[in-house]
Amino acid sequence: MGTSLDFDPLSDWLGIAVEERPPTHYALLGLERHETSQDRIQEAYLRRYQAVRRYEVGPRQEAAVQILEELSRAFLILSNTERKQVYDQALPISALVVVAGPSDDAAAATDDVPVVGILETVCPNPQCIAPFLLQPEWAGAQANCKTDLLP
Repeated sequence: MGTSLDFDPLSDWLGIAVEERPPTHYALLGLERHETSQDRIQEAYLRRYQAVRRYEVGPRQEAAVQILEELSRAFLILSNTERKQVYDQALPISALVVVAGPSDDAAAATDDVPVVGILETVCPNPQCIAPFLLQPEWAGAQANCKTDLLP
């Protein structure tokens, strides 16, 4: 057993990677984004709730209670059609940004351009489209769209 510094309830109990933080309600329940099946939402909630509930008593009690509250909040929103619709509209639009290798003409890039990494950008503007060609040395960096520059 690792030290308390190694303990990460979202990762250890729910398998949510650090890169996925803060998790969406869908990620908390282990669902695909915008899941529509109320049966799947309920099953996922019950499965995750039971997995964490066993830690509710013991040395991880505080973390367990916090995660259980987050799971319940996620379920209450995703299981209510109106709340879910509002929540889904508020989710940022995520687009993958391809970081391509050097090219003589970036505008003429094709599938034969070697991909050296992937960046993810989150943009609330639905007109923001990927892929963007970026410098290879930028691989792993965070890219954010300038929404004020888009139509």
